[in-house]
Amino acid sequence: MSCETSKFVLILRSLIFNLIFYPFSILYTGSLIFFYWLPRKKLLKLSSYYFEITKLFERHILNLRYELIGKQHVPKGACIIAMKHQSVWETLKILDIIDDPIVIYKKAVNWIPGLGWLIMRLDMISIDRSKGTVALKKIIQKAKLRVKENRQIMIYPQGTRITPGEKKPYKHGVAALYKALNLPVVPVAVNSGIYWPKESFIKYPGKITIKILEPIQPGMKADAMLKKLEKMIETESDKLL
Repeated sequence: MSCETSKFVLILRSLIFNLIFYPFSILYTGSLIFFYWLPRKKLLKLSSYYFEITKLFERHILNLRYELIGKQHVPKGACIIAMKHQSVWETLKILDIIDDPIVIYKKAVNWIPGLGWLIMRLDMISIDRSKGTVALKKIIQKAKLRVKENRQIMIYPQGTRITPGEKKPYKHGVAALYKALNLPVVPVAVNSGIYWPKESFIKYPGKITIKILEPIQPGMKADAMLKKLEKMIETESDKLL
């Protein structure tokens, strides 16, 4: 197959995927508004079907697969999952890592029709980045209540999507949660940005890896934990590149 043909096929697959994936996402998540009266866990189960269907789109349209390594490192009880964030893609795989997650996400997502309403109904935690310390205190207060239900917190320690190979500092939020909640932090490395780049029309075939690393146990000083977390995630994410 020539280079020109390969590029044409890549663009065509991405076009077909985008034309199916985005309308489907809006319709599916929007339709769940009719089931908002259900208990949260049952609504979460209905939501899980959406993620399973998107895997089929990825596999059969994009020829994009993935592997999950180290699931045994996720504790059974409450903990903090600190995941490298390179792409929208890993947000579609959270339920493969955690059964009943508490996702910390930017407040602007609440305004996305269907998806925003669903996330709020599932009792996640939104953050208004413009409010700094005040916002962090509210997150900690809400997190303390949620973890009593034995749920697990998912946070992106750099606060935003990062291009593969790019270096940006880790935010203090994950360290503040670690100190306040006295829970283990589970580092998670990914290489999703190679195949599903941020703000890119084109998605690439291949195999994405999510690698869950050994937990950092409670008891460390917050700053020391943050440095260790950054080293673990960045080292492993670089290896995955």
